[in-house]
Amino acid sequence: MTDLLNLIVAPNSTSYIALFLDLFNFMLMPIVGGLLMTNVNLSYQDDPVTYQLAEISKNEMYSSQMKLIKTTLYKMIGKPDFFKNTKAAYHPPQDASWVGF
Repeated sequence: MTDLLNLIVAPNSTSYIALFLDLFNFMLMPIVGGLLMTNVNLSYQDDPVTYQLAEISKNEMYSSQMKLIKTTLYKMIGKPDFFKNTKAAYHPPQDASWVGF
C-alpha cells in the first residue's frame, strides 16, 4: 500500500522502482519458488531410487536450483552479490500440519 500511496503523493522514478522491487520480491519470487518445488517433487517422484542412491534429497535439489534462479534474477535487477558469504538453506515442511496455529 505504501508504494501505491507514494505513486499518488510523490510520483517519481524512485516510487516506480520501489513498487517494481516490492512486486518482484513479494509476488514473483513466491510464484517462482512454488513452480520450482512442484518441478522438484515431480522429478523426485519419477525416479526416487536414483536420487536416494545418489544421496540427493528434495531439499538439496530445491535449494541448489532456487539459489541459481535467485542469483540470476537478482543479477538482472542489479544485486549481483545477494548471496555473498551466505549459505542459502531452505527446509520445506515434510507434511502439512496446522498443529500450533
